[in-house]
Amino acid sequence: MRVHVVIGLVFLAASLVEAVWGYLVYRRRQPLPKSYWRLLWGTAGLLGIQIILGVLFISLHMLPKQKLHFMYAGLVTLTVVACELLRPNAALGRILREEGHFSEAGVYAVLTLLSALFALRLWMTGVGLG
Repeated sequence: MRVHVVIGLVFLAASLVEAVWGYLVYRRRQPLPKSYWRLLWGTAGLLGIQIILGVLFISLHMLPKQKLHFMYAGLVTLTVVACELLRPNAALGRILREEGHFSEAGVYAVLTLLSALFALRLWMTGVGLG
């Protein structure tokens, strides 16, 4: 159970780093560097581990203190999936870039900030803080 909490807090911190980093790149009007994408994929991997652990806990009848935990887990997952769908070589990302309706760094700054906020709430409902 402790591993689940620690990985969740690392995910939260990484998402906040991504949000600030994306915002700074957006302000400078630069493209996101390759290291940003590596961090993004790393946090997606952490979420995958969290989901596997969560399913394991459910199968062992170890449920979170609040059922809202599942809703916030879904919202975090949706933001990570959105990041993946909008990556540069994904079909949706290519379409939006070709049409000129996409500020890559700005969109990723917002998505990762949302992911961090949902992860914070997810953590709070998991440990019973409200």
